[in-house]
Amino acid sequence: MTLRQITPNSQLYRVVSIASRGMYTLNEIQSFIHEEFNVHDQETSISARLRQAENEFGYEKSKTRFVNPKTGRVHFRYTLIKQKSH
Repeated sequence: MTLRQITPNSQLYRVVSIASRGMYTLNEIQSFIHEEFNVHDQETSISARLRQAENEFGYEKSKTRFVNPKTGRVHFRYTLIKQKSH
């Protein structure tokens, strides 16, 4: 299923639309969604939609770990890559 086949204006559509553009933290995805769609989606919901896109819609979820040098906290950046149909 492609982005065009996902219901427009749904949370899944918003997350796939943003996360397929680059590597972002959940907080960054949340901010981009707010800027572009004027909607506030929770980070936990965004994380669930990333899993849904991977499990149900054929996207590969890529995750990169990094440590914030100021706080020492571990964070992750995510991206979605559409897999080609066979």
